[in-house]
Amino acid sequence: MVEGDILRQFDFAKGLVSSYLPRSTFGSGRGSPAVGSGERREVYLRCSGNRIVIYSGSFDQYIDFDVKSRSMERFRIDRSAVDLPLRGLALTAAGDVYGHLEDYSKPNGPQGLFSLELDRNNGTVRWRPIPRASGPKTQRGVVSGLWGADGDSLVYNIFDDPAGRMGVSWSNVARDGAH
Repeated sequence: MVEGDILRQFDFAKGLVSSYLPRSTFGSGRGSPAVGSGERREVYLRCSGNRIVIYSGSFDQYIDFDVKSRSMERFRIDRSAVDLPLRGLALTAAGDVYGHLEDYSKPNGPQGLFSLELDRNNGTVRWRPIPRASGPKTQRGVVSGLWGADGDSLVYNIFDDPAGRMGVSWSNVARDGAH
């Protein structure tokens, strides 16, 4: 394993400007924090104008990096309420984080769109289902894929899309969970 920081800021003229998040903080294993095994190979990195978020199911960690202040918060992923593999992640301009969670081996189990809830007191994050956008595939409006965010709108598709599996929708998620 090569030592060094995982987040690096470059300038095209100057080269490396600064770096953060030492690889060693993920343990002394031979692998990369970006690689895991089995269902927990979930590794996502999303950026907005002032934030970088990293979700590593491989190491059960969620990292939120504020670009302007160069400060970082690390959280343990709490899977006690929802233990589903992450299949897509989005970071909105407002800073909200959403995920598409689905266990492909359980087609009628809970799945769909979830929001990431931070518990700073316990240093954990957990997934909270979005009403009417999560549930069994047979439920109307359940999200089947999350492709990202456009400002505060999520870009996704749903299982029962009249346009078929290739239909893509976007909308803001209301605070009550409607989309």
